[in-house]
Amino acid sequence: TRTMGLLEKAVAGFISFAAIKSTVELADNVASINARMKLATSSMKEYNFVQAKLLETANRAGRPLEEMQNIFIDTAGNLQDIGYNLKDTLRITDSLTYAFTRNATSAQRSAAACDFALNKKTVDVNTWKSISSAIPSLEVDMARIYGKSLSEIQKLGFEGKLTVDMLNKTLLESYDENLKAADAMGSSISSSITVLQNNFSQLVSILDSGFGVTSGIAIGISFLADNLEFALVPA
Repeated sequence: TRTMGLLEKAVAGFISFAAIKSTVELADNVASINARMKLATSSMKEYNFVQAKLLETANRAGRPLEEMQNIFIDTAGNLQDIGYNLKDTLRITDSLTYAFTRNATSAQRSAAACDFALNKKTVDVNTWKSISSAIPSLEVDMARIYGKSLSEIQKLGFEGKLTVDMLNKTLLESYDENLKAADAMGSSISSSITVLQNNFSQLVSILDSGFGVTSGIAIGISFLADNLEFALVPA
C-alpha cells in the first residue's frame, strides 16, 4: 500500500543517510588529524612520506592508523628537539606500535601509556606504572640493553629514576625484537578489519583532499533535509 511504500522508502533513506553520516564523520576526523599531521611535519613532502610510513606500519602491526598518527603527533616534536632525526623518530614510533602488538595492548591502555610517556620530559612513578603495565616487554628490553637485572629496572622505575632518553633508546634498540614478535602474532579477524578501516580512512582522506567529496555529501544532506517530504513521495 501507499503507507507501506512510504515507510519502506523512509527506512531505506534512513539507512543510506546513516551510512553517509558515518562517512562524513570519518572524513571530518581524518581532516582534523591530517591538519595536526601537517603541523608536526616540516613540508608537504615530509608529510606525505610520514603518512605513507605510518599507514604501512599500522597495517603491518594490525593497529589503528589514528593511533599511530597520534603517537607521531604527540612525540615527534619532543624527539627531534632532543636530537633525533626523522628516521630515528619514525623508528621509535614504529617500535612502540609493534610493542603494542607484541604485548596485545588495548587501544585504551596504549593511549594512556603514550600520554604519560614519550610526550613528557621526565619519567615519574605514575608514568612508569602506565607504560610498564601497557608494555611489559619494555622493562625486559631495557634490562638487556642497559645490562641490568629486571628487578633493578623495576626498582629504578618505581623510584622515578628512569629517563625519557632511556625509554627512547630502549624502543630504538628493541625495534627488531618488537617487529619480529609483532609479525609472529599473525593476522586475526580483528586486525584484518583494522587494516580495512585504515585503508578506507586513507581513501577518504585522498578523495576529500583531492575532490572535496565530503563537502558535496554535506551539501546533499542539507538539500535532502530541506526537501524530505518530496523525497518520500512515490513517483
